[in-house]
Amino acid sequence: MRGSESLRRQPAIGSCCKHRHAPQPCAASTRPTCSTRSNNRHSSPLHAQPRLVTGRHQEKAFAAEQDHFRLSAASPALDSSGGDDPPIVHNTKAVGEGDNDDSDNNSVKDIDSILAKAGSSSSELPADMQAALARGALFTSDVRLWLKLVSTPLVGSLCKLLPAFRSRMLGNPRFLMVLAIEEAIGVAAKWSAEKSSRKDKFWKEFDFVLSDMALEVIGDFAVVWLLSPTRSFTPRAKSGLARYINALPGHALQVGKYKPAQRAAVVAYRGAQFFGVSFVASMVGHSLTKYMVDRSRAQSTHVKAEGEEADKELAPVLDNSIAWGGFVASSTNLRYQLVNGFEERALDAYIRNPVLKSGLIFIIRFGNTFWGGAQWVQYAKLIGIQ
Repeated sequence: MRGSESLRRQPAIGSCCKHRHAPQPCAASTRPTCSTRSNNRHSSPLHAQPRLVTGRHQEKAFAAEQDHFRLSAASPALDSSGGDDPPIVHNTKAVGEGDNDDSDNNSVKDIDSILAKAGSSSSELPADMQAALARGALFTSDVRLWLKLVSTPLVGSLCKLLPAFRSRMLGNPRFLMVLAIEEAIGVAAKWSAEKSSRKDKFWKEFDFVLSDMALEVIGDFAVVWLLSPTRSFTPRAKSGLARYINALPGHALQVGKYKPAQRAAVVAYRGAQFFGVSFVASMVGHSLTKYMVDRSRAQSTHVKAEGEEADKELAPVLDNSIAWGGFVASSTNLRYQLVNGFEERALDAYIRNPVLKSGLIFIIRFGNTFWGGAQWVQYAKLIGIQ
């Protein structure tokens, strides 16, 4: 009876502000306490966090999402992994902490102040960034980087014109450097592989070399573009296939708590992406190369001597495109999965010297592209398109 009487004497839920000396705290309730309400009552909807975490399961899900963002948004030098859009909320503070870090927060007042100092305003932001600001999902770091990008000649114009380009520059400010280095490595390694594979027939088969070089340039661009980290301000899908794809790692060996099925799925997903992009790239690149070669041969006044080997015809555009798409979806896809995994798990984890790390990455990527170029020449000859 005393126990039941004691329970009846406890203050009602939500009345702790009036009964500050009650023997039992209000925290046992599943509803928010007065202290929680008092902490949030001065916050406008723009400052509020998009999620209200009220239980252990929600906290775990929120923490997992934060971990996914930090992994996908990390962009070490020359690392082009992690192409998935990060979650909208990327504040890494623990739940319940305030936004006291002036260096990166989602305070509308701070964001307006940064824009005002740059002679700009929130109305000049892209539409998706304005919507993110209204949701409390735009951070001061995003705004500072955006202002830096738009002040850069040519890059700023491209960021305003192409949202996909802007998301990659925000996800990895070194995107253009990574692309330039990857193209330089690709062209050099491809040229070396062609000379090594064709040997004394290199100049006789130079038409094929030009075709392969064009495919390499377009293919390297596609790979870097697809694997580059991005910063998206569009709300993530909450159900269906899009949600499953968004939850995949950037590559099969990415650090994080991913299931084996997710790691296998990202290999298949990237393979499908690479096939589609490479097929289109080959249709364009090989068509142009074939047109230029045929035109050059038609205008040539050289007369073949008796016994001189006739010029070989370039493969049909469709056949070449299907073969190239399949090669990139299989060989290139698997090799880049391994390269990105090695860079993240070995180089980023154990090599602290940036010069040494960049040198090792150059060697690894050069070797990867050289090996891939040699594989393609042998594969193309094997199936009869060269």
